[in-house]
Amino acid sequence: MSETIPPDVLAALGRLNAHARSPSCGRLRRVIYDYKELATFVLVGQGTASVRLVSWAGPCNRCTDGWFTHWDWDDGHKVRCRDCGGSGRQTLRFTEAALPDGQAWHHPWFRGNARGYEIARHAIPGLHIPADAGSALDYCDGDGNRIEWHDAGEWRPNLPGMEIASDDLVALLNLVEDWVEAFSGPVTSQSYWVHSAAKRHLCRQSHRGVTGEPSHSYALDLGQAPGGCFVCGSDDLAGYRYGQVTALFHWTLPVCRRHGEGPEKVPHPKDQPPAEFMTPGILRWKARHEQVREQR
Repeated sequence: MSETIPPDVLAALGRLNAHARSPSCGRLRRVIYDYKELATFVLVGQGTASVRLVSWAGPCNRCTDGWFTHWDWDDGHKVRCRDCGGSGRQTLRFTEAALPDGQAWHHPWFRGNARGYEIARHAIPGLHIPADAGSALDYCDGDGNRIEWHDAGEWRPNLPGMEIASDDLVALLNLVEDWVEAFSGPVTSQSYWVHSAAKRHLCRQSHRGVTGEPSHSYALDLGQAPGGCFVCGSDDLAGYRYGQVTALFHWTLPVCRRHGEGPEKVPHPKDQPPAEFMTPGILRWKARHEQVREQR
């Protein structure tokens, strides 16, 4: 992959990567990670990002001291955690990519869609497990040299995320998605799914034989419409709001007690987002994402 990545796109991806760990990120998290992986593949292919395999050992975040309980098990039932085997601790492995601007991105090894493994294969030609391997993690390169797992150092998984305000988030997404949309570098059999995964987030998807609205990878949270009740403008607001969700957006509308309950209660409107939400950045984002691609 010979295409370059502008420094401002890499910086934007770094900020989005931090936002992906915040509680509000939701479905956008997968999108950010797919964009991040495409960028890593490009940089590794250019030789401008170095890769090493790292491991981290610490408490298991799926259980309590090796035992798993469920919120609706009210009889004290518990089972041994299958993630850590009941030990209460885990060893997690990642492919660490050192970027030319000083960032370090960590891709889980055999987690989710195996991002770390695929990037390692791209960076280390001939990566394989030899026939005489002592464990499933004894990897060698194409020359038979054993690959070392390094200590992750001060980095650890699940570091606190950083929330990004809506206007700033849209600006960063537009910048990164301009690059993803324009990307036309050589796509090999190894990188095809990385390329296609990133591209599919740029528009809505329809499927032959499936009725209903086309699907979309994520929706933008526009927040609450300003002002008083969306029906009459009253400031005597109820303690709740009317929520609205479409394939591309979700937002809330303030409603007063008169129109939110009782005989004059109004139904949830079916309109598109109010005009005050449609900033130039969101309109530019919408123009790209309202396009529909048919999946065969």
